[in-house]
Amino acid sequence: MMDEAPSKAPPAPTVEASVEAQVKAPQPRMSDHCTNDAPLDISEVAAGEIAKLADVDVYVSKPEGVFSSAARLVLLLTGGTGITAKTNQIQADHFARKGYFVVMPDLMCPRRFGS
Repeated sequence: MMDEAPSKAPPAPTVEASVEAQVKAPQPRMSDHCTNDAPLDISEVAAGEIAKLADVDVYVSKPEGVFSSAARLVLLLTGGTGITAKTNQIQADHFARKGYFVVMPDLMCPRRFGS
């Protein structure tokens, strides 16, 4: 038994082997909503309205029959384009057609706090 050579440790991984393993690893995939949702049709006309809510301008889009049934609420927050952007209004209207009552506040609205 003394004549046996000691077992060798496995070779250290090389940079090439590490890169090859990363390439073979499964890559993240986009979910269905990223690839299957149709883009907004900018030829659509916004159906909601801009109103005041506690001195803040808001875009409101209501589902049909909102007063005859229980409605769910979506608080739609926009980026820098705000409530006057047609694409934001159309997106709010899409939620309303699916039965949601949508309120989209103007986050850029100048207002005074504490007065």
